[in-house]
This record gives sequence, structure tokens and C-alpha cells, in this order.
Amino acid sequence: MQRGYRDVGYLFAMKLREFRPEWFSGRAWRYHLRTLWASLETCDDRAATWWFAATYPGLVSLIPTRQQAHFMAGVREIACGR
Repeated sequence: MQRGYRDVGYLFAMKLREFRPEWFSGRAWRYHLRTLWASLETCDDRAATWWFAATYPGLVSLIPTRQQAHFMAGVREIACGR
């Protein structure tokens, strides 16, 4: 694991179900996750990036803009196997 932000996205996506923000109920969180997976399955990176920015603004603010595509590539590996 030496792929920078791609690894961060990959590892975070592996445990995403466990990182439920406190303002989501369990049911709402499952629905919210389904919207992310739907975006990823259709390769809609813009929607998936928005999802992360809305759900985890603190995390996204730590990732340099030019590295966000690498982060999303790692997330896609988990969601789509690529």
C-alpha cells in the first residue's frame, strides 16, 4: 500500500459502513450508502465526490483538490472492483 490518496480511499471505503455520522439514523445511513454505491456503479464520479463532501466535509477538506481523483479511484476499487 503505497499509492497515496488512492490507498486512503480504498481503506476508508472498506470500513465506510462503520463510519456513520451521528446525525444519521441506521436506516437513513443505509439509504445514504446506497446512493453512493449507485453513483459509483454508474461511474458518476461527480456525484460520488459530492456525496463525500456532503457526508464527510472534514475528511474531504484534508485531501488536496488535485488528489481527490486518486481518493475516488481507491473508493471505486472497493465498490466496483476496479
